[in-house]
Amino acid sequence: MVKIFNSLEEATISIPLGKSELIRIMSTDETEEHICLSHTKDGFFAVQNRCSHAGAALHKGFINEDNEVVCPLHHYCFDLKTGRATRGNVKGLKTYRLEWKNNDITQQNELYLDI
Repeated sequence: MVKIFNSLEEATISIPLGKSELIRIMSTDETEEHICLSHTKDGFFAVQNRCSHAGAALHKGFINEDNEVVCPLHHYCFDLKTGRATRGNVKGLKTYRLEWKNNDITQQNELYLDI
């Protein structure tokens, strides 16, 4: 697991509610993973950044009221919890598990990504 934020406050400032950002993480096989990290009313979610249809960068899309990321190119929708395509006949997205862990020294909840 890779720590991506030191606190909820840091995460919320970096990715405001209703927004997504691109994060780049080195995987265990030394390849760079491009991940769309989204902040919704239901929390933080991580999915592959490239749309399974035409490869558009999902972090440039938007989050709708159904907790979905909407592709900026053709408006395909993907459930952020499951990665399942909800609009359009396209393959789903790879999802990444996120976990909040309490740091005993700082007493802050830190956000980790399972890569």
